[in-house]
Amino acid sequence: SRAAAAAAPAPEQEVMRYFSFEEHATGRRKFVASTYAEFWRRYAGAAWDERHGYELLREGRPCHLYFDLEYAAAANAGVDG
Repeated sequence: SRAAAAAAPAPEQEVMRYFSFEEHATGRRKFVASTYAEFWRRYAGAAWDERHGYELLREGRPCHLYFDLEYAAAANAGVDG
């Protein structure tokens, strides 16, 4: 609708989201406000063992279902995929 299009933020004004990053060694968390695009840029550039990031879900706000899968290849040697 015209009202929905007018209310949608322009790409350069993307809605800020809130994330938590966990330090693997200490378990300490740091909280960040970021757009999805900036979060992904930083997440993709991080070392694999530093990718402990979570989006904070806010009460009363729309969200998407996420499926977090932990997979140990050594424990599943006979499985393809």
